[in-house]
Amino acid sequence: MKLGQERSLHMHKMEHRCQDTTAAKSNSDGSLQCNKQAFFTVILATMITMDSASAAPPSAGDNSAAFSLLCGALNLPVAEIRAPELPEEASEIEELAALLNVTAHNPEALKELVKEADAAQVIAKETTKANKVCTDVQRDVCLKAAVKYHKLKNNANYQLLEKVATSKETRQAVAAIVEQIMAGSRYLAAQKAAASTAAARKLLDDARGPQADGSTPATKTTATNNRKTACGTPLGSPAKGKLAGESIAADMLCVCGKDRQQTEPKACAPADLTSDAAITWNDMANSAKQWETLFRACQKGNKHKYATPETLRAAVTALLVEANTGKGTDRPAQHVIGLITGTGNTGCDGANGDTNGGTCVYYGSDSGGDLAISWASKMLSAADELDKADHAAKEARQTAAKLTDLNKTMTAIALLAAEASHKPDSKTDTNTIAQSMTKCETINKAAECKNKTECKWEGGDVKEGNHFKLNETHVAEKATQTWSGGNGETKTTYKQKGN
Repeated sequence: MKLGQERSLHMHKMEHRCQDTTAAKSNSDGSLQCNKQAFFTVILATMITMDSASAAPPSAGDNSAAFSLLCGALNLPVAEIRAPELPEEASEIEELAALLNVTAHNPEALKELVKEADAAQVIAKETTKANKVCTDVQRDVCLKAAVKYHKLKNNANYQLLEKVATSKETRQAVAAIVEQIMAGSRYLAAQKAAASTAAARKLLDDARGPQADGSTPATKTTATNNRKTACGTPLGSPAKGKLAGESIAADMLCVCGKDRQQTEPKACAPADLTSDAAITWNDMANSAKQWETLFRACQKGNKHKYATPETLRAAVTALLVEANTGKGTDRPAQHVIGLITGTGNTGCDGANGDTNGGTCVYYGSDSGGDLAISWASKMLSAADELDKADHAAKEARQTAAKLTDLNKTMTAIALLAAEASHKPDSKTDTNTIAQSMTKCETINKAAECKNKTECKWEGGDVKEGNHFKLNETHVAEKATQTWSGGNGETKTTYKQKGN
């Protein structure tokens, strides 16, 4: 029934009652009483009619600015995340370190490991030397050593090394670097895992809301009763709307959604909901299709190819600035996005005009000074996760570079030890290598390291700590000088070889 018809019906009933003269005679004030009732009925009907006229929907484009703001946020969760630059696995370096370690310390176990096709089965046999040696962390070392042995068993340099690997000097020289390589390899693997962007991707997907496929419900929240309950009541309540801040999808429906009262399909132009059925807020019927339409309208203006920590934080900052900007007459309403008329205390009911309502989303004022915007918090957390991933990737690259340097040093020591075994003064040569390693290992102060040619300091301005590096060039040159003849002619020269 239309409100105009309802008003006529009220007047007809009043006239009928006042025509009852018998009732009027039985009450000397009956005529006055009837006139009072007629007066209040007319006033009530007039107020209802006025309220109906003022409770009009917003005009086309009234919420275009709010829609643009939410689109700017939405287009980031659907953008790509640039994968961090990660180094290759240091498996070859780790395998070589493992092989040199087992060759030097447990040659008998190595012979058992490489004799059979499956080294793991050899370790499992209780009667083998490998079973006693290859336990706990060392088991992985043994398996890697077996793999590398089959790759290098015909390598001339390794064959030379096998003959001298068990000497005390060689074991001392190799052991320290092998330990660093194995620890570095584990750290590299951990940092590569930490460089994953999966956590950020999950947070951004949640911030966006469900897939905009036209069928997936735009929210799992139901029983909102009406738009005002779903989207909130600025000034009328300190609590946020039931859907407010749940996701960008939910907020877009509050700001742009079309229902039986908010009938303007282009309130968030250029988005156009003309072809979409009205939302029923209690069960969120038809919200999926409207969410799809709004999503696609946003994508047409999407300029973000990648989501970065900087762009994510900028989008949230822009939202918070707008939400904290007062709206309505004399701008009393805060913590709100979208159109507000009057004071806004009748709620985000989808109306426009002198109703003190609006087409908006209200985030509440009872969250300790922070806006209760779950999706914005998730975007900030995603930015933090991307920063963590980037830091881990940098750590991984630095670790990989250190492993490469350690591998060169270890290879140099191994080759020097192997070739030195053919010289009369080989003991002196291997002692030089071992002593250089020992000197460098015991240094943890920058000043001491810089005063010794065996060491290179990699700690920058840091004065203390484990930032030394063996100066492999100096060690190699010193070993080569040891092999020179009395006339200064070098008998044997060192050339770095790959593994």
